[in-house]
Amino acid sequence: MNLTAFIQENIIGYQLWGNTVREYFIAVLVFFGIMFSIKLAKKIIIIRIRKIADHTQIDFFALIAGILDIVRWPFYVFFSAYIAIQFLSFPTMIDKIIYYLLVLIAAFYLVKIGQEFIRYGFEKIT
Repeated sequence: MNLTAFIQENIIGYQLWGNTVREYFIAVLVFFGIMFSIKLAKKIIIIRIRKIADHTQIDFFALIAGILDIVRWPFYVFFSAYIAIQFLSFPTMIDKIIYYLLVLIAAFYLVKIGQEFIRYGFEKIT
C-alpha cells in the first residue's frame, strides 16, 4: 500500500458524525472563503462610496457607507457558517439552529439599519 492510498483511506476517508474529513475540509475552506470575500467586498465598496461622498454634496452616500459599516462580524460568521454547513450532513436540528441564529442576527442588523434610515430622515426634516 502506497502513502497516497493510505492517506486516502485512513485520513481523508475517515468519517466523523456522518461526514468525511474531506467534506469537513471543504466546508472550512468555504467558510473562510466566504468570510474573506465578504470582508474584502465590504472594504472595497465602503472605500469607493466614501470617495464618492467626499467629492459630492450628497450626504446619502455617507449614509450608505455608514450602513455598510453597521453590519459586523457576527453576521459574517453565521452567514458563512450557514453556507458552509450546506456541504455537510448534520441532523436537521443543528441546521435549524444555525438558520434561526442567522435570521435573528440578520433581523438585529436590519433593525439597526432601519434606525439609521430613520435618524437620517429626521436629520433631513429638521
